[in-house]
Amino acid sequence: MLDDSPEVGEPKDGGENIPATPEEPKEATPERTVDTEIQTNIDLWKGLGVEVDPEEARARIESIPEIEKLLSKRYAVIFIPRGIQASFIWQKMDERFQTYSESHDCDLDDITSPRSNEEVSYAVAYRYRKEPDADTLGTRARSVQDWENTGEAFMSPLERMVAELRWHQEKGTYLDENFTTKCPGSRAPDGRVPGLYYDPLHHAIRFDYSRVGYGSLDILGVRRVIPSKS
Repeated sequence: MLDDSPEVGEPKDGGENIPATPEEPKEATPERTVDTEIQTNIDLWKGLGVEVDPEEARARIESIPEIEKLLSKRYAVIFIPRGIQASFIWQKMDERFQTYSESHDCDLDDITSPRSNEEVSYAVAYRYRKEPDADTLGTRARSVQDWENTGEAFMSPLERMVAELRWHQEKGTYLDENFTTKCPGSRAPDGRVPGLYYDPLHHAIRFDYSRVGYGSLDILGVRRVIPSKS
């Protein structure tokens, strides 16, 4: 579903303002096209030591519903090559940033998520912003179970980590410095729900877990995605 939710600080349907975050100033919408997103993803993965087939990336990105319209509305695309595991991306993050994971008793690759078939590449479009989707924060926050009941698709931990790498490469800052991105639809083996955020006190990107019924705290948000067609 095409998300036309407002930016941070803009009123929705004439209602109250969504809490603004001063760290996310409004910027001119960059011109993104399918071609620029293909090249951006090729370059991103090349920097991680992964070669991407341009035609495969194109096929996946072009299969995202309404992709041209999405790219005109501050969306960006993440392409996930086949065979990529969460532990590999976390290692790459750990090489670049201070990181902390509460997964002492859980291998990241044991987390189940939508679109987690390592044998198939795919792409997702997502709202390109520093914090979670604006209309999922503050008084609009919900529990993970409530979000899952909407039937929408949400960013997985793997996708959130790749989004972090892209954001930092392009902006030089971190995602989720004020809020936490939870990942509805994803589960650790014990049933907990993964989430990521930047901890400014310890200057670290944190990977943590919470129970399904935890929330709806106003610091927890989600990032919707529009997946490519299989």
